[in-house]
Amino acid sequence: MASEPASRSARIREILLLWIFASLVTAAWHVNKMTLKEYVLHRFTWTSRDVVWMSPVGNLLLLAIPTALLVVAAMVSPRFVPRWLATFLPVFLAAIGMALIVPGLADYAIWVLALGIASQAARMVGSDGDRWLPRIKVATVAMGVLFLLWGGSARLWRYSAEWRWRRATAMAPADAPNVLILLLDTVRADALGVYGYSRATSPVIDSVSRDATVFTQAFSTAGWTLPSHCSFFTGRYPENNSCGWEVAMGTSSRTVAEIFRDRGWRTAGFAANLFYATHETGITRGFTTWEDFKISFKQIVCSSTLAQTMILRQLFWDASGAGRLAGLKILALKSDPKPEVDRRAAPDVGSQFIDWLGADSQRPFFAYLNFFDAHEPYRPPEEYRTKFVADNPGDRDRYDGGVAYMDHEVGRVLADLSRRGILDRTLVVIAGDHGDQFGEHNLLTHGNSLFVQLLHVPLIMRFPGKIPAGARVNRSVTLRDLPRTLLDVAGIADTTGIFGTSLIPAIKDSAHATSAIRAETERTPKWTTVPTYRGPMSSVMDQRYHYIRSVTGAEWLFDYRADPAETRDLVKVPQSALVLAEMRSKLPDPRKSKAAVPTAARGQ
Repeated sequence: MASEPASRSARIREILLLWIFASLVTAAWHVNKMTLKEYVLHRFTWTSRDVVWMSPVGNLLLLAIPTALLVVAAMVSPRFVPRWLATFLPVFLAAIGMALIVPGLADYAIWVLALGIASQAARMVGSDGDRWLPRIKVATVAMGVLFLLWGGSARLWRYSAEWRWRRATAMAPADAPNVLILLLDTVRADALGVYGYSRATSPVIDSVSRDATVFTQAFSTAGWTLPSHCSFFTGRYPENNSCGWEVAMGTSSRTVAEIFRDRGWRTAGFAANLFYATHETGITRGFTTWEDFKISFKQIVCSSTLAQTMILRQLFWDASGAGRLAGLKILALKSDPKPEVDRRAAPDVGSQFIDWLGADSQRPFFAYLNFFDAHEPYRPPEEYRTKFVADNPGDRDRYDGGVAYMDHEVGRVLADLSRRGILDRTLVVIAGDHGDQFGEHNLLTHGNSLFVQLLHVPLIMRFPGKIPAGARVNRSVTLRDLPRTLLDVAGIADTTGIFGTSLIPAIKDSAHATSAIRAETERTPKWTTVPTYRGPMSSVMDQRYHYIRSVTGAEWLFDYRADPAETRDLVKVPQSALVLAEMRSKLPDPRKSKAAVPTAARGQ
């Protein structure tokens, strides 16, 4: 059995080696688990594509805190940090981090497992360091090299995507228009001035609408982000895209971005919604550039599973002293990878687009910008948080502030296009993917119903010469028709794989036929008081009535033209019997299996 080194420097080197080793082992476990979950199990990880290098760095940063304490103690005297302690502490923390992502382990089981692993490691290294420390050093170097090669090559491949595409793809026609989609995540139509809102939430968009066509009755195909996005990128209803709470869009659907890319348009997406508008949702197909997660200190640290525990989230990132105290009281170990701590603000999205745009002015572009500042928990900057109510603003006040914040950034983006002289050569689409609820039908937020507050969204199109200025289309339309419309305006006749109907004829002829207006949402298992808790819901609209049905058999019928807030349910009104029967016939029974309904019958 080897004797422990007597010098301070030797003990400090051991501490540092064990710190790096424990950090890299934890990162390797984390990265491989996330890779397996995303690419083999096809489940969401809510993790940056840079996790390959962020996780090692994040673990190093997090474990540096206890390591620094050990180093300080060793500097005083090596005897204060015996080898077994230098091993036990980092291995114990690493084992907790690894156990956190093992399904089904209770908190006490994680503690016991981590203590057992750390105790065994401390016994082995403490009693026979000459045997184990060289092996640990070799393993540490090997893991470090692997992470560098893996992370570096993945990043290089991603950032060379547009260069590779440019070499392989012919340029679009010289007169081809640019296409810019400005997506206001979670913004309902009645939150904008152009749709009649009394608050000055959208002066820029209101101004743009005077040179554009406004669809006053545009409806989403779902009450939350992913299925809505799947529809307005493919023209298919959510049921044909396999979108779900933890399921990406199926690969059988061709996206409108793929068509623009293949026809020579530069394609890029810049998303602030890090829950359901990221690289792993499937909606990014066809975009040679897609930016979602930021590269920041917070994001790097939160790529460590330890930093994803509730206690460390509140201790590190909660701005209030009360929040940090609550974190200490909770002592909860279970981790949550969902990205709450480092949301991308509207200026980040706009600036990334502007930077990308300047890299190539020769080709037309197809770009998508997702702004997320109106999404709960409603945290716009202070100037906008108190814009409408100075003292103790409520949820709706802060939501409206978030809308105003996004509106300001829309103005900056459009001003940049104008400065470059390309605004009038750009089809600008301003839209929402779904709305939000603030007590209507006793509901909050979204994803839990199909009432009009979630489905009625903004849709504004500006393109001088092809889209009439100052027009208002009062015919009810669906966002499902957006991709066909974009192709129509761009002059792309081949729409293979894209479903729906162009909205351009509807602008000129109010009686022009459009797609059926349908929506659906799956079961929401989290909240027991919401309509979707017991099962999915689906709905159908005509030009006057909105019919909603739950898998439980519950029904709602509204005359949304006469009752825009849907406050009067007409299901039990005798005079509505014929309308109710007609609307029932238009909607497939949600209690039947999707697989049992032929694809053609579902209208794609």
